[in-house]
Amino acid sequence: MSGALSATASSSRSAVRIRAQTIVLGALAAAAVVSVIGMAKILLANPDLFGIDLPAYVEAARRLLASGSPYSPQLLSGVLDRYDIATGYLYPPPLAQLFVPLSVLPMSMLAPMWALAQGVGLLVMLPMVFLRFGGTRDRTHIAAVILAAVGFFPNLMAIVIGNVSGWIAIGIAVMLLATPAVRSTVAATAMWVKLTPGIFAIGAFVDRSSRWSAAAAALAIAAASFALAPAAWRDWVVVFPLVSGFFGDVPFTSNLAPAHVLRSTGFGSLGTVAAILVPAAFAIAVLLHARRGNLAAWVTAGTGVYLSATGTSWDHYFVALSPVAAAAWPGAPRALRVVIVAVLVWYGPLRFLETQALYQLVGLASWLAMLVVAVAAFGKTRIHSGLVLSPADGG
Repeated sequence: MSGALSATASSSRSAVRIRAQTIVLGALAAAAVVSVIGMAKILLANPDLFGIDLPAYVEAARRLLASGSPYSPQLLSGVLDRYDIATGYLYPPPLAQLFVPLSVLPMSMLAPMWALAQGVGLLVMLPMVFLRFGGTRDRTHIAAVILAAVGFFPNLMAIVIGNVSGWIAIGIAVMLLATPAVRSTVAATAMWVKLTPGIFAIGAFVDRSSRWSAAAAALAIAAASFALAPAAWRDWVVVFPLVSGFFGDVPFTSNLAPAHVLRSTGFGSLGTVAAILVPAAFAIAVLLHARRGNLAAWVTAGTGVYLSATGTSWDHYFVALSPVAAAAWPGAPRALRVVIVAVLVWYGPLRFLETQALYQLVGLASWLAMLVVAVAAFGKTRIHSGLVLSPADGG
């Protein structure tokens, strides 16, 4: 009799699990359809959006070859036109140096190559992160990861516009997977490509497993770059004060930085406080968890700093949430799974409904909730050599 009851209970649990998987897959598939159709409509209406950010890097590389500095005369004279992409290169010199070999390619070739490389990189790395952190090779689960990657609209936007944000997300995935030496190199490269991911280099330096390799990688990249283009670094010091103007509070719907969302929806004073407290809280979490060697927790908290440290977080920046979601899902409590699915699903429909206030408030609340709960969940895990082994209580 007890055996029959046990079998019935097991069958009931299996049915519930299958229903839950079906609901999640259906939601992710619907999000994928909405996001792909929405992206296609945007590109049909604005074909110049494809690869729109690439001229900033390409022209910087060409100026570097011609004059030894990637920075435009306008910037060096103190004039910043955020709408003139070709002259608005404000990144550190190493990114322009990396683009030198690519600068010989016509944009008609470079843009598709750049988009394809980022898209393939994400579709390869996200399932690897999912598996490394306890996910199964079940085809349903892998399909869910891929649907989530396609359905999360920031991923598509990052791939389409030609920004480096997709590579930042791939770098986060590599940091979650790699040895300390590789992790350090990726973190240092991210810092010298674009300053806002510099928090990952700080985390790698505080983490004892990667401290010396992080310092060596950061110094080696800077030294090699300076040796090849000393004038570029001198000019970067000149244009650096303009960075704060570029990343100020930009009044666009696609800006989901905490300060901007709160100010634009009528919570001005709260936005000013959030501009300081949100990145500060995530930064403290980075330092605390990195000191304990809890890789997943400090990388997740670092993603929070990256997304909140400035007054502008464009929608494509949130591609960085994808590797965090892939890592968090296998061991996530139910509440975190609900938040992750909500984050992955809400973006496309609300983005296209033109409901600015709702889109921004739901967006801010969901991505903050996801990262806060994920940091807390990862904080309860024991990390060894960069891998999640078991809960801290041994269960």
